[in-house]
Amino acid sequence: MIGTFEEISKHSVQLPRSKRLALARFLLELDDPVEDKEASELWHSEILKRAQAVEEETTEGIPYERVLERIDVVLKK
Repeated sequence: MIGTFEEISKHSVQLPRSKRLALARFLLELDDPVEDKEASELWHSEILKRAQAVEEETTEGIPYERVLERIDVVLKK
């Protein structure tokens, strides 16, 4: 391994948002590979589009607390 987990984590959080999302996707797929290549490519494209919109400030994010509230509402139904 190149560096400790702590070192890798420290460097990872310093990456631009789009690179962090790509890294997260890569790591998730190591344990759960996507079987539908077309769906995977569409999701990848959508993730990049959304990350670019955030970086260009052409979209507004939702506060994390609000996201959790929405999840709670959905799960309680």
